[in-house]
Amino acid sequence: LAFSPHSQVLAIAYCNHSLYEFDINKKEYTKWSRENSALFHKNWLKPLKQIMNIAYCPDNADNILLHTDSVLCVLDKTMTLKKPEDKAHTHGPLLVNTFARVCHKYKYLLFAGFTSNGQLAVVERPPSEIEENLPPSFKQKKFGVS
Repeated sequence: LAFSPHSQVLAIAYCNHSLYEFDINKKEYTKWSRENSALFHKNWLKPLKQIMNIAYCPDNADNILLHTDSVLCVLDKTMTLKKPEDKAHTHGPLLVNTFARVCHKYKYLLFAGFTSNGQLAVVERPPSEIEENLPPSFKQKKFGVS
């Protein structure tokens, strides 16, 4: 979930990677959402992982940032999704290239969002490093390992 800083709009991502925008004042989906949300292919955001965070770009109301634990994606709402004409165009990469910029260089992405002055902040940390910094009461014992 994310509220737009530019208008009374709420973005919602579902577990099947579909993204919807809801206009709170009108109590209905936005025009962009009605035209595009149903066209998301179920595997457009590969690898298939859950969306962890959504954020609106503070400098551009038409850009939405979302991320999984390994993918950072910026959707451009000025680009409309095209309805696939045949099965060759139903695969994720072809749809993504038309309306989104996707970065697969991350492996353990914990957070991506914007600071108050509009800069992008990305936090990436391996699970082993997180576990090392936990208090002893939170660490799990591994049996059979010396």
